[in-house]
Amino acid sequence: MKYTCTVVLVFWVSTILLAHGDLDGRIKMKTDEIKETPKNAILYLERGILYFQHSEYYKADKDYKKARRLGYKNEILNFRLAENYLHLKKYKKGIKQSQYALEKRPNDVKIHKLRGALFLKNKNFDRAISSFRFVLENATDLRPENFLQLSDTYFTKGDDFIDDALRVIEEGLDHFGTYIFSLKKQQLDYLKHKKDIQGVLKVYDEVLSMSKRTESIYLEKAIFLYESKQLKLANIALKKAKEAYDILHPRLKRTKAMIRLHKKITELEPKT
Repeated sequence: MKYTCTVVLVFWVSTILLAHGDLDGRIKMKTDEIKETPKNAILYLERGILYFQHSEYYKADKDYKKARRLGYKNEILNFRLAENYLHLKKYKKGIKQSQYALEKRPNDVKIHKLRGALFLKNKNFDRAISSFRFVLENATDLRPENFLQLSDTYFTKGDDFIDDALRVIEEGLDHFGTYIFSLKKQQLDYLKHKKDIQGVLKVYDEVLSMSKRTESIYLEKAIFLYESKQLKLANIALKKAKEAYDILHPRLKRTKAMIRLHKKITELEPKT
């Protein structure tokens, strides 16, 4: 029996994530349906997707392959198999399945994004970079994670490519035009790895200028400066962290995070 893509177009788009309790019930319902019509390939595909969402990747793999044996063969199943292989750490198999899907949908951003992740895990850095770059240039709903994936690929490739990683982060910041915490944090991590003290301080100052709460940022800056043997600047940052903490509402000071922060400030103060 052959199945057309239009019958299960819903399977191509991202599926809504459900709580594990909800998934348990849906898996049971789907299993009951399979018992009624055990030759229905689409039911196996549906249950395979549910197993995938439930992080039961081996069961998902089994159902996907059962659907294929029953005649369901198209790029949707190829994509789902590749997606599942990523979690099973069978990267070469995932790349092969994603290639089948790409042959049918060469401009599909979701496939290129998945291939980027598979290539990265398989240490095929140049092909991962190509895939993630395609996503940046063709996606209609770019998110910070798209820039993070490409920058991380450059960073993972080696220290010689850290400037490329930083340029991708700058691309992301230019694209969104606002302070995006995840991008700024990654930018800081790369600059610290590069031991670019002035670059790190510049980013800290940018973050501080845009933040209403500054006690944690000043403390982090102080710790970085102590580790970099910049004691005078570290003492100034630590003092500002304490000042920012002191003006907090008493209720905020009682939170676990602020209790830990105050303890850390106190531990560092003898250095002043």
